[in-house]
Amino acid sequence: MTAQKPQGDFSDTPIEIKFQALSVETKEASFRMLRADNRDEILSAHGVPPYRAGIVVEGSLGGSTARESTEIYKQSVIEPRQDMLENVLNRLLFVGLGITDWRFRFKDIDTKDTQAKIEELRFLFEVGAYSPNMILRELGRDPIDDPNLDRHFIFGQPLDASQEETNAILNSLKQLHAKLIDIATKEGGKHV
Repeated sequence: MTAQKPQGDFSDTPIEIKFQALSVETKEASFRMLRADNRDEILSAHGVPPYRAGIVVEGSLGGSTARESTEIYKQSVIEPRQDMLENVLNRLLFVGLGITDWRFRFKDIDTKDTQAKIEELRFLFEVGAYSPNMILRELGRDPIDDPNLDRHFIFGQPLDASQEETNAILNSLKQLHAKLIDIATKEGGKHV
């Protein structure tokens, strides 16, 4: 809007006003960008990684940033809040009651990718790098007291066994395989 008024006292001189459109195009992208910026600002204020809200964000090389975002979210948002709540509960429950030998602790959040770990262990076993008992230890289980399960195999064949030993070992491995599948299925179901 422009207004023009001559200099001096010219009260009967008309004032000219012009209305001019700044842009006649509707720019849909600008609304989408504003919406995305507002969404990202809200997520950032709450410390939530975008993928937790169903938003896929690719890394600069085209990969996913979900694993790193999960770990950052765990360390910077979840753990401090858990620590604060633990302290409050410990003061109210134990210190308030005079109990000094107990402490309330939340279980740590497990952010590891179980399926990727299983695939890695399977590969290490198949190429002879890990024995079956080494895999059990890696999964946090006690090894089985069987010398055959301390041997190394390449694609299911023991490296240093006779045919009879091979058959006995393969039977042991079949039993172990069933146990490992059961463990992996149970462990995989515990993760979000």
